[in-house]
Amino acid sequence: MLSARAWHRRCELRRPPRRSRSSSTKKPCARPEEAASGPASSPRSPAPSASSSGQGALQGAQDLIGEIDKSQVKIKELGEKITAAVTDLKNKKYPEAFANDLGGLSIPFGADKLAGRNIGRFDPRTVSMLFDYTGDVEALNDRKDALKNLFSAQKAAIQAAIGAASNPKVSWSVFVQKSPAHGPVAVLASIGPTDAFSYKDAWPGKFKISNGRELVDAERYNAGEVFTANPDKKIIALPLDPDSVASSFPTDILSRITSELAKTSTILQGTGTPGDDNENGIIKKGDTLLVALRKIGQK
Repeated sequence: MLSARAWHRRCELRRPPRRSRSSSTKKPCARPEEAASGPASSPRSPAPSASSSGQGALQGAQDLIGEIDKSQVKIKELGEKITAAVTDLKNKKYPEAFANDLGGLSIPFGADKLAGRNIGRFDPRTVSMLFDYTGDVEALNDRKDALKNLFSAQKAAIQAAIGAASNPKVSWSVFVQKSPAHGPVAVLASIGPTDAFSYKDAWPGKFKISNGRELVDAERYNAGEVFTANPDKKIIALPLDPDSVASSFPTDILSRITSELAKTSTILQGTGTPGDDNENGIIKKGDTLLVALRKIGQK
């Protein structure tokens, strides 16, 4: 290895000849150790200290607490509107303001709220809860919009179905025969469209029913022998309570909206079944997440 003096001499010999003392500037030759390592780099900024990282996590947790608090308020408001709509439908009343209320309600939380919050400094359990809650809120916003569209698009059909339920007509009956093999058996028969009568009004003594092929005359059962001995000669029919028919054979639209409202309510409140994926519901998940974030935000 060359000494520092020999290295300096080699640099002098390799330099081009000087033109003039004024026009040339002598550059110092790099020492061997400098040549091997390259030019000195500029000093780097010091790495963040543990205290500054902790301060970032604390601030991030405090920011998220504010965002999730606002989200929880809207989620609970949505739950109240769902409950009110279910109550109206049970009372055979169309929830007039429901679709508009859903349109004006937005849960203000999503993945964008996680940016710049230093969540990488949170404990793994809190991070997992945070991602779970974020996904649930985004899915709930989508379901809310779907409910709004359903009630808006199917308003006339829902109102018609509710109207039939609030002023029901007796449109089904049964007549009883004796089966040689099984004994008494009831046969379901619809009442003719023009013969169906209001449940609240006086009931007719006779009406037409369908035997599957045509409309035939039937007498309404009042007392005495209930069996129809020969359907080809005389049928004794028992009218069916319309509410029992509606609950046993619900119309598609009422069944659909009832199902969708029930699913949304389950997402909000949870199933309560231990081990179920949605055991707790988004409301309880949010409250639990806030507790965890407040512990971080107080450190």
